[in-house]
Amino acid sequence: MMSEITFYGSSDDLVEVDGPAWFDGEVKPSGEEFDVGTAGIGNSASIRAKFFLMDAEYIKHMVIYALYDGCWSFAVGMVDEEHPLREWPPVVQNSHTTYSTRLTITVPDGVFAIRDEDAGEEMAAVAMLREKGYDVAKP
Repeated sequence: MMSEITFYGSSDDLVEVDGPAWFDGEVKPSGEEFDVGTAGIGNSASIRAKFFLMDAEYIKHMVIYALYDGCWSFAVGMVDEEHPLREWPPVVQNSHTTYSTRLTITVPDGVFAIRDEDAGEEMAAVAMLREKGYDVAKP
C-alpha cells in the first residue's frame, strides 16, 4: 500500500506535515505542525527546516528542505551520494494559502516524515545497536 506525505507553510514560522510524521517521540499517523522559527539554518537564511523521509527500520530515504523568503517552497533531495533518490513521485502544487507551495510525496506504508533535529541522537543509538546485532524495534 502507498500513502501520501504533504508539506506546506502555515505562517512565517510553521510548517505543516500531513500524513505520518514523527512528533514528541512517536509517529503520528495524521501529521503535525512544526514550529521552525524565523532564523535560517545552514548557509542560507531562507532554509528554515530539514526533514527526512524515514522508514520503520529508521533508514533515511529522502531529504526535504523547507525554504522561506516571504513565501514557502520545498526542495527534495538525496540523503547522501551513496543512496540514489527514491522513485517516489513528488508533486508540487499551489497551497490553500497565497504564501506557500504544497509538496506531496507518495510513499510506501511505514514511511514517515521526521525533522532533522529529531533524527539525531536517538537514531544514531538505534543504528549502533543494530550494527552490534541487537534487534531494535524503535528508539
